[in-house]
Amino acid sequence: VYMDDPTVNKLQEIAASINEFGSDEMKARVLPRFSRGEVAGAMVLTEPDAGSDLGSVQTRATLDEATGKWHLNGVKRFITNGCADIHLVLARSEAGSNDARGLSLFLIERDETVHIRRIEHKMGIHSSPTCEIQYNHTPAELVGKRRYGLMRYAMALMNGARLAVGAQALGIAEAAYREAYRYAQERQQFNRAIGDLPAVARLLMSMRGEIEATRALLCATGRWVDRLKAYEHLQAESATPDPALREKQKQAANLAEVLTPLTKYYATEMGNRVCYLAMQIHGGVGYMNEFNVERHVRDVRVTNIYEGTSQLQIVAAMSKLLGHAIDPLFDEWAAIDYGPELASLKTQLVETTELFKRATDALKEKKRDVIDYYASNLADMAVYITNTWLLLQDARSSERKHNLAQVYFAEHLPTIQAAGQTILNADSLPLQA
Repeated sequence: VYMDDPTVNKLQEIAASINEFGSDEMKARVLPRFSRGEVAGAMVLTEPDAGSDLGSVQTRATLDEATGKWHLNGVKRFITNGCADIHLVLARSEAGSNDARGLSLFLIERDETVHIRRIEHKMGIHSSPTCEIQYNHTPAELVGKRRYGLMRYAMALMNGARLAVGAQALGIAEAAYREAYRYAQERQQFNRAIGDLPAVARLLMSMRGEIEATRALLCATGRWVDRLKAYEHLQAESATPDPALREKQKQAANLAEVLTPLTKYYATEMGNRVCYLAMQIHGGVGYMNEFNVERHVRDVRVTNIYEGTSQLQIVAAMSKLLGHAIDPLFDEWAAIDYGPELASLKTQLVETTELFKRATDALKEKKRDVIDYYASNLADMAVYITNTWLLLQDARSSERKHNLAQVYFAEHLPTIQAAGQTILNADSLPLQA
């Protein structure tokens, strides 16, 4: 079973953001209502003309100097759970501004000034209402400081939501795999279960490898995000600066910033691949509404679109990848003794990691448009190598994990090598076509 309603994920991020950035009075007033289940929340960012480009948000926040009260006017679109009671709204607070520096974050409690203009009819995720909202001089409360709305607060919201969506895609993929595995054991063709056919068995093995790699990646990323928050808290509580702690905080920040978009990218693309294969194993019946796999295919499709498309995740990861932010983690993993049974796999992985480092240096020297063109190749190398290192560590615990790591690496090694050679041979010719 998986959670096909992203509302709960958003609720957690909204409550966490209020707790982190809201005033003491706001937290005391709002958070207990969340914890008691009395209210639901919505993250309200997107507009008809401001999707990926949130810096161009035009919803206006005006301050009544006489009363000190804020009011919002504007239209928001594609808002998950937009009919919720509590909204965190990104709005333009600085008159005359036209970029991200003029945006602030506001909390509103839905009243008669908030008009739900429509509920979207979607391909999937039918249990979650997606709304278009109009604010008509809606009373609002500033969250944190002015001008911090996008670059600080909304980005923190989105980064948490990106990991949540990655987990959502993983859950859907797991459900689709279980449906496919069960069907493959039950469906008889050619006097045997189709799961015994090598072509089908290979699909199931590929799906299992991708799912377990994604789970390892999500856990690893979550650990670095948690470490970063812990180090920030310790720094804030410390009376005197601690250089060693500051260095740990810097490392955690670099890894959280590169692994978060890579995780969202890989998990959601993986979910789509696994659900596609699950339907393929079902054959014609998988296309029918009576089988769950049809719903999984519809539901997973949005995960590599909302909370930032896969292409935006690659853009978000690129500066850190080019800065070798992930390399120390690879070096740390390469220093581990995996034992004689895994020595050959480790040697191949070390060689592949060195190819990634050479490709990174080569791409870093290119012009910006060439870097952007080949960015997906570098992101693919980074995430497949990361996953294989994680699976290699798990392989020490059981023979099944050992076999899974070998299968996963063998399946994706050609992709890694091809991506590396593509980058090493990169030029501007494709841009001129």
